[in-house]
Amino acid sequence: RAVPVIYSVSMLVMAIVFWFFTFPDPQLEGRKKSGKLPTLASMLEPLKETRVWRYGLAYYFVFGGFVALALWLPKYYMAEYGLGLTMAAFISLFFTLPSSVYRSLVDHYSGNMGAVGVIGGLGSKRLDRLHPILRVLHLHNLVVVPARWRGSQV
Repeated sequence: RAVPVIYSVSMLVMAIVFWFFTFPDPQLEGRKKSGKLPTLASMLEPLKETRVWRYGLAYYFVFGGFVALALWLPKYYMAEYGLGLTMAAFISLFFTLPSSVYRSLVDHYSGNMGAVGVIGGLGSKRLDRLHPILRVLHLHNLVVVPARWRGSQV
């Protein structure tokens, strides 16, 4: 019962810290002074692109599935193996922690190399050359990608 109260208080504290220790964006301030603020229509312009909706939908399902699985795993371990909540949550960390590290690495490399090149390499061993952690994870063995997407012959 105390969790919502603790969470609310911590959110309020962070809002106060944010209010007092952040500064206005200099570019936005310059636009305000020059009167060249972007209009709502110009900010919504990217939504006319089909690929924006495709990527958004893909992210919605992939990340939503990740969160759903991360939330479901402790309950599964408790029901299936009779573990306590603490142990089930600890074992669930073996899934969530490496996958979160992996997501950070992919975000880093997609920022440097482009998202299409990195995401296109998920089904191949191309990503293994990027970082030693990816060699340990061997994610290419876990991702089911049609052979024609990997560029290999079947």
